Amino acid sequence: MTQVLIIEDEKPAARRLSALIENNLPDVVLLGPIDSVEGAIDWLKTNRHPDLIFMDIQLSDGLSFMIFNQVQLSCPVIFTTAYDDYALQAFRVSALDYLLKPVEEKLLREAIDRYLHQKKGVPDYRSFLQEYLSHTQKHGISRLLIKSGEQWFPIEEQDVAYALAEDKYVWIVTSSGSKHLTDDSLDQLESRFSASDFFRVNRKMLINYKSLLKIHSYFNSRLKLELKPSPGEEVIVSRERVSGFKEWLNK
Repeated sequence: MTQVLIIEDEKPAARRLSALIENNLPDVVLLGPIDSVEGAIDWLKTNRHPDLIFMDIQLSDGLSFMIFNQVQLSCPVIFTTAYDDYALQAFRVSALDYLLKPVEEKLLREAIDRYLHQKKGVPDYRSFLQEYLSHTQKHGISRLLIKSGEQWFPIEEQDVAYALAEDKYVWIVTSSGSKHLTDDSLDQLESRFSASDFFRVNRKMLINYKSLLKIHSYFNSRLKLELKPSPGEEVIVSRERVSGFKEWLNK
């Protein structure tokens, strides 16, 4: 029997993936699905690791790469992702394979065949994580998909002035002043945007260097920022981020 754990936060995608795996891997026992980074870490710390993991990259509470910071996996991983970008090349270094959504059965079957015939050991996923983060910080992403009603459209990274968390929502504000709701968390955006152009000034806001107009001293060793377009509220660099903010500006 082959135990396969599915880590996927979209229920329809998890159901479809389960059916495809059952059709192409004999004597399989499916575990999960687990829909969050936190849930996956808890499960992997308290259960014997499966023979194989299918892991979505973007989960409900962040990027699944963060799992590797907390758990030393003892099994191979096949990533699934909706994003066909530079990161996929990095995945090949340490992942058994990756599959683009919607997952095609032919490609899934090839990935399973690769698993069944693999001879190499389990990759060092923590090294892979560091390599990925380094690559992300160096290159960033070029565009972001935004949903408006029933339509999706791309926004270029260079056109993003800042991202703002309000209540339970995250908004993308462009340099022209338009405001768009995004499904990504600030943590996800911070990990994907270019670190040379974007900085997380506090827990609520991630700003683009190009949006910065003025910097003022503020009490308790903090800084107050003027941004364009104006967010309509004070933007304060939190005390613990001031040093990193100054280093970022000096790059």
